Amino acid sequence: MTVLRSVIAVVLVPCVLLGILAACGSVPRTQRDISALYNPSDLNLAASRGTVPVVVFDGAGGGLASDPLQQAAVAALQSGTTTDADFTAVPQAPSAGYKVVMLFNGPWVTGDALCRTTTAPTARSAETMASMHLMAAFCSDQRMLTEVEGFTDGVESADDPQLRSLLRQAAFDLFPARDAGIHDVRPE
Repeated sequence: MTVLRSVIAVVLVPCVLLGILAACGSVPRTQRDISALYNPSDLNLAASRGTVPVVVFDGAGGGLASDPLQQAAVAALQSGTTTDADFTAVPQAPSAGYKVVMLFNGPWVTGDALCRTTTAPTARSAETMASMHLMAAFCSDQRMLTEVEGFTDGVESADDPQLRSLLRQAAFDLFPARDAGIHDVRPE
């Protein structure tokens, strides 16, 4: 009887909890990588030089993301950082200076590749907005300082709470207050 209770507790309880979580929708997940070049004061330095340009690509569409998606990304960066940095969506990434580059539903690319790109990478598939894959990088010139990869499901629009949550998490992860060489996965 005790063994049966243990099996029930070990097998059924996690299954029930996973079922409840699945019913509530996908929890946005991010993973970040921090370059040895990164210094936590980089964002302050970028802000001291003026607005920080943000390029938001739509990999599924093969160009710039829609205005609502660009606005949601910039709003998340504005509210998700601890500095007075002013972020502005731009149509093309500058080759020099600090910038943030984001790619939604595109092919997997490294942060360094994002920092060097001037056009949206070719789509890996015709994904819909409902399943969001985000690659983002904070760059100095054409070098990646930090990169974030994130996922979420159940996104219906650029106003969707799932998307806003993913973007807030990505903004927080792009500008860590920690040293380089840290690799971690965080569910919200």
